[in-house]
Order: sequence, then structure tokens, then C-alpha cells
Amino acid sequence: MTAYGAALQYAEIEFGGPVAETDSTVSVATTATKLVGSNPDRVMLLLVNLGATPVNVAPANDPSSAKGITLSQNGGSMVTIVRDDGTLPTREWYGIATSAAANVYVVELSRFALTASPRPGQT
Repeated sequence: MTAYGAALQYAEIEFGGPVAETDSTVSVATTATKLVGSNPDRVMLLLVNLGATPVNVAPANDPSSAKGITLSQNGGSMVTIVRDDGTLPTREWYGIATSAAANVYVVELSRFALTASPRPGQT
């Protein structure tokens, strides 16, 4: 559980509502492996390659060295945030290891959906 502090308060102001952080580790094979599913409430996604071989990642189910972003071995990372990258953080992301399986650490920051009254003209 994330402690409520200045960073969380900043994120809630930045993204307009309560947020939750989750993390996981995904074992990425030499075939396309899903890192995260689609999440329309995800506002930030961080991927860190913990393995000893490069991993290519993409918001498509066919990442490769010619298509996607290469995370270098032993700590290569990427972050996508809605403020700078539009809807990229919300998409489904896949990875593929270049020569041997590698673990990828995944951190997601999602904003809770808020229930609001309809705007004028909406039902």
C-alpha cells in the first residue's frame, strides 16, 4: 500500500482525482509477451528491464528490434505519461526478449474513475 504523502497528493492534483499505484514483474519470453492489458484509467506506465538481454516493447502484439522501443539489458527503461504521450499509457503493451527470457518490472499509476452528474445536454 502506498503511503499518502506529498507525491501522491501531487499526482492526484496533476491527474484530477484519486490515483493508485501498482507494480509487478513479468517474465518476457523470446515470443511476444503481454506486459499490461489495456486500461483507460492508466495515466503513467514505467517499464524496467531487469534481465541480462535487451527487450523490445511496443503498444502492439508484435514488438521486434525493427518495431518498438528497445530496453537495454540490466536496467534499460521507458516511461510514458498521459500528459506528454496522449493515450499511449492506456494501451496494451507487449515485450519480446532478444535472446533469452528476461524479467521486466512494471509500475502503473491509474486514476480512479469518478462518478459525476451528467453535463448539461447529456443523459
